[in-house]
Amino acid sequence: MIRRPDASRRSTHDHRTYAAAYDSLKYLGAGIRSGGHAVWIVLLIVSLSACTPIAQIPTAAPRDSGTVEDGPPETASERGRVQRVVDGDSLIVDGRDVRLIGINAPERGDAQHVAAREHLRSLVDGETVYLERDVERRDQYGRELAYVYRDDGTFVNHEMLRAGYAQAYTVPPNVLHALVAIQAEMAARESGSGLWARSELPLEITHLQHDAPGRDEENPGGEWIEIENTGRVAVALENVSIRDEANNVYVFADGDLGPGQVVRVHSGRGDDAPGRRFWGESRAIWNNGGDAAILRDPEGRFIDIWRYEGRPR
Repeated sequence: MIRRPDASRRSTHDHRTYAAAYDSLKYLGAGIRSGGHAVWIVLLIVSLSACTPIAQIPTAAPRDSGTVEDGPPETASERGRVQRVVDGDSLIVDGRDVRLIGINAPERGDAQHVAAREHLRSLVDGETVYLERDVERRDQYGRELAYVYRDDGTFVNHEMLRAGYAQAYTVPPNVLHALVAIQAEMAARESGSGLWARSELPLEITHLQHDAPGRDEENPGGEWIEIENTGRVAVALENVSIRDEANNVYVFADGDLGPGQVVRVHSGRGDDAPGRRFWGESRAIWNNGGDAAILRDPEGRFIDIWRYEGRPR
């Protein structure tokens, strides 16, 4: 479920909130990507959470459609043939590893991994594609970063989001089509498409403490996420999962949660006890500059999401 924002819960946003923010955000376009990372994050978060118009910033608006009528844009000047689809967000193009910018698909072992990979394969496997670049050409793993278009103009990154086989994942300074990505993900979530198919489990994220007391790296146990059973019967937690935008995942190994009961999952290490679990990490999980916690059932169906804004680290 996606709860509607109210005075006490400004951390979650529904489709109407993002739509209202879009007119404010359209001025931020590609031009701002040449600035600092924190600037983009702060402006994006402030706009999406408060829906406050931004002073007119003379930058270009992003592309607002998944398909270009007359083929790929002129900026997609590199051409190649897809030799293999690795997973839902990466390809081999003419022998080069290519990572699709602005999306994050389920990882190997996740319930939706195969479906995401096969959807991307249906779009591009063996096809000639066109690559559009952003600020950074490679990621930390050496993969080339690109927006990918088919010969008929289909914007592949956008199509993966629209069909619900990936979530929007913007990493500044590569923000050329960030607004389009947000819109596509929200539409997929509203329709329950792909990995946003809704679960029947009556669980709800009731709080996320993303900023631990003191230095986060020294106190990962000070971060925690709280989940409540809002239903009338006990819920088996085994294989229910929590993940952040970067695909860090916690999976419940066992246990039941009775009606009205809550369980708190700490990022750090410790001994599990009734109502308290530990992720087991030696580092912080939740990004103080903004992140999202996504709760899924054992079959990978969507239960709840908690988005928040915050201060940059």
